[in-house]
Amino acid sequence: MGRQIKIIETEEFVREVEKHITGHELEALRLLLASKPTLGSPVEGLPEEVLQLAWGKSETLTILYMVSKDLGTIYLLAIGKDDPGGPGTSKKDEDSILSKLVSKVRDVGIGIGIKELLEEILKSL
Repeated sequence: MGRQIKIIETEEFVREVEKHITGHELEALRLLLASKPTLGSPVEGLPEEVLQLAWGKSETLTILYMVSKDLGTIYLLAIGKDDPGGPGTSKKDEDSILSKLVSKVRDVGIGIGIKELLEEILKSL
């Protein structure tokens, strides 16, 4: 039996996910990330543990997530539609999520542990 991966969904993610994908699609996303935790791409201006993944069939969504250094925990942070003008979340989502993440990381620094970083990020959302 393989190593178990813990997946934690933030309130922001839970609030938005039902607007974009079905329960079956969410389970497929969880299984995909559990099998390949580092599948996503780094987000400029954020620590290397924060990744984004373009995902979906009928519409492309951006999944923003964080992976613990030991790859044992995945934090699903946010989900949003891609902006037709470019990659990533829509402008509204970008303003409300990514910008806050970048600002918070700059405020608290990247020298703290991932748990503490996540706690600080979630306080700012």
